[in-house]
Amino acid sequence: MPKGVGAVSGIIIDAPHRVESPLAAVLTLPSERAFLNPSQILLDQLEQVNNERVAAVEAAQARLAAEAEESTIRASWGSNEYPAGQCTRYIKDMRPDIPNHLGNANKWFNALKSLGWEVGYEPRVGAIGQSIYGVHVVYIHEVSGSQVYLSERNYDYQGSYRERWANASGFKYIYD
Repeated sequence: MPKGVGAVSGIIIDAPHRVESPLAAVLTLPSERAFLNPSQILLDQLEQVNNERVAAVEAAQARLAAEAEESTIRASWGSNEYPAGQCTRYIKDMRPDIPNHLGNANKWFNALKSLGWEVGYEPRVGAIGQSIYGVHVVYIHEVSGSQVYLSERNYDYQGSYRERWANASGFKYIYD
């Protein structure tokens, strides 16, 4: 077959011979003679472009989801969207600066720490105490040595309110 003449399933190209074809511009011949299937080349190129676009879309979706979650938390500071009767709602009432949508009480310490809030293990008046051993948050009214005077709601899973003294080491604290 002469150089540059098309076959039914492809094109035969000899190395120094130039073929005037859109495909020839994107091909690099690995050897002196190569048998190329134009349909497969186009499919491979389309697949590569599609994969790059899918990756870009997935990256953009992940970025937008993270930004939406952060803006939802920040935008919710003024209202109280925690369920009625829960310890989390009571703490949001006591500390309106706490954002909504932090999840269960056992997640608050790490969630607020990741948002840049000061947290620690020493009690302070006005701090939120997150129970070390359970899913509960309390409000700290007073500190005396190793004891804290706190208020809490739903300690009994009945929505009840109480104030009491407790051992300070039973909590980790969220300050501001």
